[in-house]
Amino acid sequence: PLALVINELGTNAIKHRNDRTVAVAVRFVSHADGVELQIEQPGQLKEGFDLADISSSVSGLGLIKALLPRRGAQLRIEQQGGHVMARLALRAKLVGAMLYPAIVSAVALLIVIFLVTYVVPQVASVFTTSRQTIGVRFSNIR
Repeated sequence: PLALVINELGTNAIKHRNDRTVAVAVRFVSHADGVELQIEQPGQLKEGFDLADISSSVSGLGLIKALLPRRGAQLRIEQQGGHVMARLALRAKLVGAMLYPAIVSAVALLIVIFLVTYVVPQVASVFTTSRQTIGVRFSNIR
């Protein structure tokens, strides 16, 4: 479940950033009692946003709240100037059990961010400049 939480936090950061030219920042910060995953994106929280008001539903944040371990994990989402910061604090016992999946998820998130912000625009520009269409013609298939 923690890997899904991290994936959903990263996906939300990419999807809801207000400036597509600015990268999403992902950091792991070590503390004496555990680690903290920080995901920072350019953007603005809605007026009066409160994570406690989000129900455990089918929305992205609802899914995150439903999957978040009850003990040893704490999520905060805060406005910091022109950026939104998601902080997922993981206590030492939870970190011990989830360290490998968390690292794999963080690497996967970094790869997705790289693909979405760099590779996809590069591929799109190749097709735009070549004036070729993407796809296959099916008119001669019977």
